Amino acid sequence: MKYISTLIIILTIITFCITSYLWIPQNKISNLEMRTLATFNMAFHPNTDSIVYKTTFIARLEEAMKDQFVFRNIIVKKLSELKANLGNLYDLILNYVNFNNKKVKTYQEYKHPKLEKFPKQQYTLSKIGDFYRINNTNYLCEAPNPKPQNSQLISFRIDQIHHIQQLYPKIKIYSYFVSSIDMTPWFDSYLGITTPDLFEEIAQALPDNIKVKRLVYKDFEEYKKLFFASDHHLNYKGSLKTYQDIYEMISADFALPEYKKAIEIWDFSYLFGIKYRGSRANRLQEDYNGWDKFIVFEHNLGNRQTSALNPKTLKETPAVLSLFNNYKNGSIYFDIYYDHYIHFYGDALLENGITVNDQNYIYVIRNNIKTGHNLLLITDSSGRAIRDVLGTLFDTLVYIDYRIISKINIDYIIDKYKIDIILLNGFGTVWTNDEFVFHFSDNFHNREKN
Repeated sequence: MKYISTLIIILTIITFCITSYLWIPQNKISNLEMRTLATFNMAFHPNTDSIVYKTTFIARLEEAMKDQFVFRNIIVKKLSELKANLGNLYDLILNYVNFNNKKVKTYQEYKHPKLEKFPKQQYTLSKIGDFYRINNTNYLCEAPNPKPQNSQLISFRIDQIHHIQQLYPKIKIYSYFVSSIDMTPWFDSYLGITTPDLFEEIAQALPDNIKVKRLVYKDFEEYKKLFFASDHHLNYKGSLKTYQDIYEMISADFALPEYKKAIEIWDFSYLFGIKYRGSRANRLQEDYNGWDKFIVFEHNLGNRQTSALNPKTLKETPAVLSLFNNYKNGSIYFDIYYDHYIHFYGDALLENGITVNDQNYIYVIRNNIKTGHNLLLITDSSGRAIRDVLGTLFDTLVYIDYRIISKINIDYIIDKYKIDIILLNGFGTVWTNDEFVFHFSDNFHNREKN
């Protein structure tokens, strides 16, 4: 009886695999998780260059079974919503307790702030799904979080940067903080909380030889000019401001080429009728009727070579970064919740026509400008929109999304591309997420200093 049960289970699995392989459409990329998925076709026809490649058939089959099953997107979305709801419930309870007990001593006033502070403002929030409307507009944000950050995690990040500084003392390191509106103190009076200044805490912990700057906007009206309403990213004007801020910060120390001005503005909403519903609208769907125009700047990027580096195989393949040409030609995916920001900037086309993304591959830009400087840009998704124009300022720019920084040895990148400038850019997750951990070669700590 035991063997019959085992046989039935095996046959059920085989039947499931065959059914999925033959009749269920295979999803190669998860837009919800923004990663490459393993498919059953990969199990039978492996591609060693793929980011999800496994050496044995059984391992590839296991990955395909985990990534390809009926109603997968619905299940992933529901789990994501459940996680968000539980997190918001915790925050609401904590805010209520803090307000009633007046135990809100979480913000540290620094005697010598390194970062520009936000002007005093106060606005209201109203709950909508997992998010909040700001001042009864269509602009959405996360719930402000009065909980202090994990200081040990921040210290660990900074200790790793110290290791890099000790072994590469000639490298200059910068950090640019992208301030989301929920990180400002602009809702404290309304919610009865005190919002910790995470970026100031990080800036104070960093040594003085690391320059820091943050995105500051004077009020909600200026915020609306810089950010999407339905998405957490900066829009084209906001991305331009971060490029300007970063240029000013780095050019104060290095003789960089002239600041690049935009040569054209492409309004794809006007040209092709795109109503961009970003990440937050995607989560809310029918509960939210807002949308954004999808507009981008075009810059003269000059004569350059671009490629995608597979962190697993260390193979570098020529690639066209971003889907700019596709969008210009109207070759656009018009699904109502298609994330144009992520795909427009984050996708790349390899020379064999395969599409990859920056959460699986490292992007490399090489110029013929002979500045003598090479930049390593470690960033979250907010760095996508400034990558290309920032890349025009250096002989080489290496772009790494923080979510894959652990997949490659940081010293390999520094040595191979002769990095002399490192920029850490983005929201607080670059500093506080467990995935962001530098890995080093086995002999890294034993080598002599440069």
